[in-house]
Amino acid sequence: MPTETKNHVAKLIAIRNIIANPSQYGVKLKPLPNRPYFKQVKITQHMDVKLAAELADLPEHEFNALNPAYHRPVIRIKDKPRTLLLPVASVKTFEANLENYDKSLVSWRVYRVKENETLDDLSIKYRVDISELAEVNGLSEFDTIDERQTLLVPRKRNRNDSDERQFVAQQRIFSELYMQQPVKVSPIIHIVQKGDTLYDIAKRYSVDVKALKSWNGNKDRLAIGQKLIVKLADSSINRSITKSS
Repeated sequence: MPTETKNHVAKLIAIRNIIANPSQYGVKLKPLPNRPYFKQVKITQHMDVKLAAELADLPEHEFNALNPAYHRPVIRIKDKPRTLLLPVASVKTFEANLENYDKSLVSWRVYRVKENETLDDLSIKYRVDISELAEVNGLSEFDTIDERQTLLVPRKRNRNDSDERQFVAQQRIFSELYMQQPVKVSPIIHIVQKGDTLYDIAKRYSVDVKALKSWNGNKDRLAIGQKLIVKLADSSINRSITKSS
């Protein structure tokens, strides 16, 4: 038997012996009522893990400890209902709150992949970190996705259409100027903050997302405190980008 398994079994046996005869080991245990502490609850709709914890009035870490199988942000319903394990005292609270909840149960929605789309494209389009997007969908961030494949993407995009059009125009102008003429660039260092995405950083400095990735090893994943190289074009290009907005 592996060492870890041996130790685990020994600990379980020790706990059993202590509970069976606490006085023998100098332990005092509070009396526990002889009734179930947990109860199973079935759900039939996709639901955010965070919301499920809120509806049960439980801290998220406690909900996660009771339901370790749901280690992704969304509990997905496939062919049959999913089962949650809740403290008995929380079941009525959960059921009542769920019945009265009139908003969407998920902050993600089903999306059908278009031709030639990649996870990187979707992470930029929906302003979500590619590692989170991959995790929610049970994928690796390096996986290839297929046309018409269904994925979960954020339900709400945190920018309006005019912002998107402006940024797309800026990227197009930058790319055209960068490709058509030699320019002087001034590299700076951007330190990644919590919530930063490649899209946010590229938009902040008016640079192309693909160029930003190429300057930093073509990596999709960002980490808080990571240092990114950003190559800013000279003032003539900056003026052209500003004018376009």
